[in-house]
Amino acid sequence: MSYETKHANDIVTLNVGGKEFVTFFGTLANCHSPYFEYMFQVDRISGGIIINYQNIILDRNKRVFIDRDGDLFGYILNYFRDGKRTVLPEDSSTLRRLVREAEFFNLPQLVNILDDRLNQEDKRAEERDIKLEAMESVLQKISQQLYIGAFRRNNPS
Repeated sequence: MSYETKHANDIVTLNVGGKEFVTFFGTLANCHSPYFEYMFQVDRISGGIIINYQNIILDRNKRVFIDRDGDLFGYILNYFRDGKRTVLPEDSSTLRRLVREAEFFNLPQLVNILDDRLNQEDKRAEERDIKLEAMESVLQKISQQLYIGAFRRNNPS
């Protein structure tokens, strides 16, 4: 059997990089990712989800297998569920890795959200660096003044 129809609220289990995720078929069929649209399509007449088994790899436990980073896929799945309100990681290293995952799943809107977040983070880092440089300069001047003052006290003319 290469095709089957499921209800949008039927549950599908995914194995992504060895991590298990559970969601509705409808979540994946309506996520606007060509990657998943290739596997799951909405039947325009019945509203059911057509599953194309020719485009799916199942693991030995009959879970849909996806060879991607399981630690990051949770963010992708939450984006499918919540859209731009998705809570994203704070650190820029994880954000950069997540950009790659969003590109793989062909999610340009998520890529834009992540790029915006990274740009904001870069600006904050640049502002922190500028403040640190200014503080270092002030501390260096204070240190020099203290040194000169101590030298003058110890070596009166």
